[in-house]
Amino acid sequence: ECDPEEAGKWFGRACMGGDANACHTIAWMCRQGEGVDRSPEWAARWFTEAANLGNADAAKELAVMFLTGEGTRLDEEGAAYWFARADALEAGEFGAAGETRETREAVQKGELREA
Repeated sequence: ECDPEEAGKWFGRACMGGDANACHTIAWMCRQGEGVDRSPEWAARWFTEAANLGNADAAKELAVMFLTGEGTRLDEEGAAYWFARADALEAGEFGAAGETRETREAVQKGELREA
């Protein structure tokens, strides 16, 4: 049997460990009040973390939140930024932490060493 509260704890831990999908999931849980207290503000924070880790769906959710003012200030420029970021992530232009596709390809070809 699934325990949403227990799941929330585990997703939170995974998110703190840098798992973008876990951050997206805990953000959704906060937004819906599923297994955790409903908090659009915390949802926006976790969607931001997930998007910065490379999750395009989180970037889209965050864009909508900026567009509607849910959990954030109403900010059309912020919404446009996150929609563009989501498009870039989906197109493979950015990896985790804003890594460009060109940088990632150069590392894969051995032209650059990973730090």
